Amino acid sequence: SPGRCETFPLLHFTHEPSAKSNRLILHNALNHCCLAGKANESQRSIMIEELEKCGLNQCVILFRDHQCQFRALYSYCPEMEEIHKLAGSGPRSIQKKMIENLYKYNSDRKQFQPIPSKTMSANVDALTIQGHLWQLRKKPVGTLQK
Repeated sequence: SPGRCETFPLLHFTHEPSAKSNRLILHNALNHCCLAGKANESQRSIMIEELEKCGLNQCVILFRDHQCQFRALYSYCPEMEEIHKLAGSGPRSIQKKMIENLYKYNSDRKQFQPIPSKTMSANVDALTIQGHLWQLRKKPVGTLQK
């Protein structure tokens, strides 16, 4: 419909926006949950800046595991099914087969809640990847293999 993009007057889409943005939700999650407190202030400001610079409506947080320890911020394009790192520690991109658990941020409780699904969608605010993917380390140059 022609009036669909009127709520985004400064943005130009090459195709219809897939869903409303979750960037405000993630902004709140970073401030009140993931990176709350004085000790996380510098990392929080970097992540919020990256979130604000991101041109996509959807972003996701990568947690280390089910304990929801923040690791990185990613952009998510539902139409292309692409998840790419904006900042933090984690893989440059995340494919569907790498995903272990999905989470939705509950603003009232200020916590993330598991989503009983394995399918990435615009409703997802955070995710974890399979544990063995964190173990990948490059061997130092000059290391001999036995």
